[in-house]
Amino acid sequence: MDKNTIVFVVDTILEKDIKGKSASITNAYGLEPYWNEMKEKFGDNIHFMNGLFEQTEDETWIYGHKYKLKTFYLGVPIPGDYYHSTELKVNLKTIDRTTDIIVDLIKYFQSK
Repeated sequence: MDKNTIVFVVDTILEKDIKGKSASITNAYGLEPYWNEMKEKFGDNIHFMNGLFEQTEDETWIYGHKYKLKTFYLGVPIPGDYYHSTELKVNLKTIDRTTDIIVDLIKYFQSK
């Protein structure tokens, strides 16, 4: 991949962890030049979480740390208290809302 590639890792996050927003962004690598502008532009819909988690287990670590690509984790909210429950569901409204956010983020990065 080209050094200008931006990797979106899309996965789930518990609704309770994103403070009522439609999605979250965390585990960001190489996005420092954009971080504050992104928070301002998308902060109404996206909960921005500073810092890293699962630094050696998460895909963002592989793309962002190991391969030095601009990378972030986009969390799609799921209900419940346990990530690995087999009964978790993501409804179509959430998928549609997240799709709109992804399209907006792609347009944002294309303008940079």
